[in-house]
Amino acid sequence: MNPKDLTVVLTLKDRASFTYRWMRWMNEQKFPYKIIIADGGADKDIEMHLGDYQNYPDLDYEYIRYPYDSDVDAYIRKLADVASRVSTKFVMAADNDDLILLNPLEENLSVMRDRDDVHSICPSQYRFRIHKDAESIDNLVCADNASIAFTRLGHVVNQALEDPSPLTRLFSVVEKFCSTFIYYGIHRADDYKRINHGLLEMGVKRFIFMEWYTSYVYAIAGKLILDHSKPYLVRQEDTSQCASSIYSVENHANIFLLRDWSGALYAMIDDLYRQCMAMGYEMDREIFEEHFREAFRKDMLSWMEFRGLANKFKKFPKL
Repeated sequence: MNPKDLTVVLTLKDRASFTYRWMRWMNEQKFPYKIIIADGGADKDIEMHLGDYQNYPDLDYEYIRYPYDSDVDAYIRKLADVASRVSTKFVMAADNDDLILLNPLEENLSVMRDRDDVHSICPSQYRFRIHKDAESIDNLVCADNASIAFTRLGHVVNQALEDPSPLTRLFSVVEKFCSTFIYYGIHRADDYKRINHGLLEMGVKRFIFMEWYTSYVYAIAGKLILDHSKPYLVRQEDTSQCASSIYSVENHANIFLLRDWSGALYAMIDDLYRQCMAMGYEMDREIFEEHFREAFRKDMLSWMEFRGLANKFKKFPKL
C-alpha cells in the first residue's frame, strides 16, 4: 500500500445526510488515501462540520467550498479547479451516496501500479436500493426497518479497450458506452486533469455530453481494463443527482432534437480527433468522423431500444 499515490475527489451538492454517512464510513475504515472534497452546495452546517478536521481524525482530507452548482457550467468549473489540485499519480471520482470498499480498491490499485500501459481500471459495481416510501431523497440514507435489495451488476466485456490503438479503443467505447463503470474507475491523474480542463474549454452545457466526453477521452488516453473480479464501489440506486438530470431535466430521449445538438457534437468530434492525431495515429478527418458517427449511432439506437423509445421515431435521426 502506498497512501501517497491516490486521491479520491468527492463532489458535493447538499444532501448532507449522505455526506455524514460517507465520511463516517471512510473514517471507520481509516481510509489511508488523500480525499479532496469539492463542495458546490448551499448547506452551511456541513461546511462548518467538514471544516473542523478534528471530526474525522483518521482521514487525510481537504475541504474546499466552491460557488453554488447552479448549472452545468458551474459544476464543470468546479471540476476543472479541483482537478488542478490533485497531486497524486492516480485519482478516482466519488459521490456521497456511494460507499468505497478499501481492500478491493487496493487490489485494483496494485494492477495500475504494476502496468504502465494501463491508464484506467474500471471494475463492476455492487448496487443497493432501500425500499421505503420517502418524501425526499435524504430519507433514503438509512433503512429504518425498510427492506434493502443488494445486487452485483452484470459486466460489459470489451477487450478492444485494451487494444494498443487509441482509435480502436475510442470507436469501441463509443459503440459500447459504459460510462457508469468508467467514470468511477481508477485513472491516471494526468488524464483526469486533461479531461476536466477539456470540458471547460469546450464550454459543455449538458451532463450527457460530459459523460460521453469523459469516457471517450479515457479510452483515447491508454488501455482501459473493464475488470469484473474485484468491485470496490457500492452504489445506491435512485439517489443520483446527475443521472436524474440527464433523464429528466435534459430529456436524454430527445436531446438530438435540440437546437445546439449538432454544434456540440461536432465540437466534441473535432476535439477527439485532435487528441488521437496528437498521439501519432493518422486518419483522414472525414473518415474519422464517419467512423465515429456510425459507432455513436449504434450506441444511441441501442439505448433507445433499451429504454423502449425506438417506437417514437419512424426513422432514426441522422447524427
